[in-house]
Amino acid sequence: MSLAHIPLEPLPEQSGLDLDPRWQAAQRIVASRIFSRSTLLTRLLLHLVAATIQDRTQHLTETRIGVAVFSRKPGYRTDEDNIVRTYARMLRRRLAEFYADPQCAESIRIEVPVGQYAAVFLPHKPSMFSSAQLPEAPTDLPQTLVAAANPAHRTEPTRWPRPLLFVASALVLVGALASFAVLQRFLRPDLRSAFWSSLFPPGGRTLLVPPDSGLNLAEDIAGKSVPLADYASESSLPMALADLSPQARRDLLTQRYLDFESLRILEKLEQIPQSSPQRVQLRFPRDLTLDDLKSGNTILLGSITSNPWAELSDASADFRVVANQDMSQAWIVNLHPQPGESATYQSHWNEPAHTSYALVKYLPNLTGNGYMLFLEGLDVAGTEAAADEILSDPDFTQVLRRAALPNGRFRPFELLLQTTSLRSKSVHAQLLATRIHTAAQL
Repeated sequence: MSLAHIPLEPLPEQSGLDLDPRWQAAQRIVASRIFSRSTLLTRLLLHLVAATIQDRTQHLTETRIGVAVFSRKPGYRTDEDNIVRTYARMLRRRLAEFYADPQCAESIRIEVPVGQYAAVFLPHKPSMFSSAQLPEAPTDLPQTLVAAANPAHRTEPTRWPRPLLFVASALVLVGALASFAVLQRFLRPDLRSAFWSSLFPPGGRTLLVPPDSGLNLAEDIAGKSVPLADYASESSLPMALADLSPQARRDLLTQRYLDFESLRILEKLEQIPQSSPQRVQLRFPRDLTLDDLKSGNTILLGSITSNPWAELSDASADFRVVANQDMSQAWIVNLHPQPGESATYQSHWNEPAHTSYALVKYLPNLTGNGYMLFLEGLDVAGTEAAADEILSDPDFTQVLRRAALPNGRFRPFELLLQTTSLRSKSVHAQLLATRIHTAAQL
C-alpha cells in the first residue's frame, strides 16, 4: 500500500481528546478543503496536536514522527529520508492558508513553529468579514416590507390625515435630535482625532521616517546587521558593509531605496485630516539626527533591521525586536509576559507563507515635549499590519479609550500584533497584547 493511500484511522494516543477544544479545532482543520485530500498532512497535524495536548512533546522527534505517522521502520536514517521535514513545511503552509481564508471563524490558532514539532495554540480573531459572523436573514419580515420588495404584491399606501402626519413628523424630528445629542455625549471627544492631533499638532512639526530598504538588502547580502551606532556615523556605515562588492556598496550607500508598501503607508499618513503639508516633513533615516528627535513629533516605519532608529524605542519598552547577527532570524522579546503571553514571538522569513509579528509604540520623544510613533514589523507584512491597526482597525479605538487622560492626551502604549505574511502582504492581522504605561514607568 502506498503512503498516499494510508487509511485515516486515529493513532492509539489520540483517544480521550474529544472534549478538548484544541483537539476539536484540529478536527475542523483536517476536515477543511485545504486538508481533506491529504491523508498524510492530516495524520501529521493530529499526531503533533495530540502529543502537545498530552504533554508528550519529548516524543516529537523526527525519527519517532516518521515511524508513527509515515510508517517508517524504527531507526531509519533521517539524513537519507527527509519526509518529516518535507511534510512539516507543507503543514505550515497549509495552516497559514487555512487561517488566511476570510471565511475562517476559528477562535484557536494552531501553529507548528519552524525548528520544532510541538504545536502552539494561540488566540485567533476571525475576520470581521467572516460569513460566520453575519446575521441570519430574518424570516418574520413585516408584510409591508415584503410588499415593498415585490412589486406584484404592492398595495396603495395608507394616507394619514394631515394633522396626524404633522404630529408624527414632529415626534420623529424630536426623537432624532435627542438621539443625536446622546450620541454626541458619548462620542466626544473623538479619540482618533485627538490621537492624530497629538502627532500632527497645529503649528507643530512632524517627521515621517520610512525604512531604509537599501540597508535591509545590504544586511541580507552581507549576512550581518548594522547597529544604530554604525548607521548614524557616516564613517562607520561603509565599514559595516565592507563585505559587499565595491559596486553594490557604492549603490546602496549613495542611493535611497524605499519599498512600495512603505510608500503606501506614507501616503495614507499624509491623508490624515490633522496632517498638513506645511508641517509634515519626509526624512530619509540616513539624514535623521538625534537632535531631530528631541523636539516635535516623529513617525518611524520599520524595525531595527530596516530602520536602526527604532532602537531608541527599546529603552522604556516591554516589547523589543531582536535579530540574529547573521540576519537569519528575527523575533520579538516580551520582557514582562502577562498570563497567556509568550516570552518570545519569532518569525521565519524562509517560509513563503508564515506568521509574522509587529509592534506599535506610542512614546514621548527624547525630551518629553512631543511624541514618537514606531511601526515596527519583523518584515514588510508586519509593518503593514502595524499601520493598518492604527489607521483602520476598530480595535484601536478601544486601546485609545484605555490610554486616554482627562486632559485629552494619551498615556504611552505598546501593541503587539500577529499577522500572516503571504507574498509579503499582511493577511488577517490581530492584536495579541496591549501595554498602557504610566509616567512612572517611562
